[in-house]
Amino acid sequence: MPSATLPTSPLFTIHQLAPELRKDTLIGAEVVPSTESAIDPSTFSPDDITILRQALYDNSVLVFRKQQGINPLALERLASIWDEDMVNVHSSGKDQVRDPRSILSRNNGARLPAAPNVQVIGNGEFHNYENIEYMNLRHVDSAEFHAEPLTEEDLADGQTRFYRWHQDAPLYESLPGKVTLIHAVVVPQLLDQKIQFQDGQEMQLQAGSTAFISGAKAFQLLTPEEQEFALNTTVQYAPRAYEWIRNAKATSDGLGIAKVGDETKEDELPPWTWDKVQAFPVRPLLFLQEARSDKFQDGMEESGSTFAAPPSDFGLLRPFSPYHGSKNRRSDEDQ
Repeated sequence: MPSATLPTSPLFTIHQLAPELRKDTLIGAEVVPSTESAIDPSTFSPDDITILRQALYDNSVLVFRKQQGINPLALERLASIWDEDMVNVHSSGKDQVRDPRSILSRNNGARLPAAPNVQVIGNGEFHNYENIEYMNLRHVDSAEFHAEPLTEEDLADGQTRFYRWHQDAPLYESLPGKVTLIHAVVVPQLLDQKIQFQDGQEMQLQAGSTAFISGAKAFQLLTPEEQEFALNTTVQYAPRAYEWIRNAKATSDGLGIAKVGDETKEDELPPWTWDKVQAFPVRPLLFLQEARSDKFQDGMEESGSTFAAPPSDFGLLRPFSPYHGSKNRRSDEDQ
């Protein structure tokens, strides 16, 4: 069955990802430029911007093709289509995602001098990239975060794991960005890997993949009784959530924390105040999330229960749509 074509522009066409990738997850559309040149958001008309905005709202993830060599400043401009207040207001501009003492800085990510809201992540040493003299980037691995990491035999068998399902946001003080952009500069040319799920299912994926999950779809799959329970449950996160779980270990699926008791005590966290804790309702689309909570009421009996949250929070749980290209492998130039 062919993928659905969405409203188009003279500068690009948009269609939903192929059914074998999108499945029934509600996730994924592809933006294909009309020329071989990287996109330039400054050339977008008001109609173009409206089309792109709606395409993301309807499909949750947009994949832009043929973007090798895109100007880093164009990434900031592209993000501003959906998030006019991104620069130094939302999470990209705040010090806590740059502070080397923060758990969010474990990957040694560097900021581009010409586009300081664009972070470089990866693995290995790099010289003279975008006027950065030297970078020693670090790939964070599930072995350091999961309570029961893969064994040497598992790794030799080609297995891998999702490190942690998350939304890109510091979750304290900084407002969460409305969108995240990921631009693939160098894609690992390695053998495909595989994920083994606890229910026995297995999924092949390309090395270096990023997977996305639809919490909205997961909520739809709940029974009416489960939805009612979720809708009448209130959850309160711990302040500085990432620092709170700094010493905790994750479950093997990357969905939650393995056990209670390893969290940082509140009086040992960096300074915090309640006025920096906010709620961000956007639209009446509920979704399911599994995460570690600090306090709970109205039916929850143990920390780490599953609950519903506004769409501004981060959604977890299957089903998801991994845009990995194992059957439709793309070169670096396509990303």
